[in-house]
Amino acid sequence: MDVHKKISGGLIKIYSNHYVEEKILEKIIFENI
Repeated sequence: MDVHKKISGGLIKIYSNHYVEEKILEKIIFENI
């Protein structure tokens, strides 16, 4: 159970980091236009 929580927590962290990176990229692209 604890291991499963750690794995899902890691996936959420990776996903949220990817989401933030996409938002930053969108902002940079939008500002450059």
